[in-house]
Amino acid sequence: MTYYVYEYLRVEGRRTALQAVVHLAECRACNHGRGYACTAGVKRGLYRWHGPFRSLATARRAAEKISGQALSCKRCCPF
Repeated sequence: MTYYVYEYLRVEGRRTALQAVVHLAECRACNHGRGYACTAGVKRGLYRWHGPFRSLATARRAAEKISGQALSCKRCCPF
């Protein structure tokens, strides 16, 4: 399996935080690191894809380096 990590800036009121979500490459939201076509985050440059990663453990470590916590995609549920 191949995995990608989606890094984005989450804004809640005045607080912002980096989030990192692990996806399967085949996930519709991931699309092999290309994501959806034309989203608000793409236009503002508030996102970045990392990968591909050959193992889930490697993808999780990369996500933890980015935000301190690896989140699992709710669509493809890699873990």
